[in-house]
Amino acid sequence: MPPKPHEIVKFWREKLGLSQAELGQQSGIIQQEIAKIEIGKRRLTADLIKKIAPPLGLLPCDLLSDAAPHERVEEHRLLTVFRSIAEPNVRSQALRVLQALGEASAGDATAGRHGPARTLMPGLHEGE
Repeated sequence: MPPKPHEIVKFWREKLGLSQAELGQQSGIIQQEIAKIEIGKRRLTADLIKKIAPPLGLLPCDLLSDAAPHERVEEHRLLTVFRSIAEPNVRSQALRVLQALGEASAGDATAGRHGPARTLMPGLHEGE
């Protein structure tokens, strides 16, 4: 069964170490409403989703995802880092590296040995 939006809100708030009051301040929603949202007593409207998602580092559609939040932790970390890159050329380079890693990994299903990364980043050693 897919997670409910209120479960996703609570998961990410706790994962980020935010209190309900802190999320409320950052989203412009009072703490009592955040508490109601997290237990499913307050329906998440489109307006609430638009307010709550950014402080959690999410897009509004992330709160409606079928994927369990714990399955998306690495994706969230990756997006947070990518969004922090201001320079367009650096963003493009990062995307090229990730695409090459994905293609190489898909081509070598038995990889687990840093194979693609070793080719793209020769300084990468075991255990790093």
